[in-house]
Amino acid sequence: SAVIKMSGGKIKNFDTSVIQELLNKQIIPVLSGDVSFDDKRGISIISGDTFATYLAKYLHANRVIFASDVDGVFTQDPNRFPTAKLIPEITNKNYQEIIGGVQGSASKIDVGGGMRGKLQEIRALARGVEVWIVNGERKGIISKILNGEEIKGTKIFI
Repeated sequence: SAVIKMSGGKIKNFDTSVIQELLNKQIIPVLSGDVSFDDKRGISIISGDTFATYLAKYLHANRVIFASDVDGVFTQDPNRFPTAKLIPEITNKNYQEIIGGVQGSASKIDVGGGMRGKLQEIRALARGVEVWIVNGERKGIISKILNGEEIKGTKIFI
């Protein structure tokens, strides 16, 4: 919250120098949502999804991995609908169809808008970046992605 200034709920200024310093020392920063000063609203909540997609664009990332509590993007909420099907890949060709069927968050504490909000952030800020949405509870999932192994998840390239 001390390094981000927002305006109307959008990032206005983000001092990324600490993050860049950590990366230069080969330390991977772990970020999560926080409260931030907003020159129009007083305060705003910045989601971890917004952090990640903004930094992906700013730092020219090749890949972003979102760890969730589900295996990726589904046709319906897999926690409520056992027949929901995993969508293995999202591209420009199927984005509109998928975003039309994906819901926001059912949780009142998820300010990022759930899977729908995550996809919208990715499209707005992380174009041209390989993005993965995976189940962070699966052992070894991150290293498997980094090693190019086949995994259960959703790959997004928009």
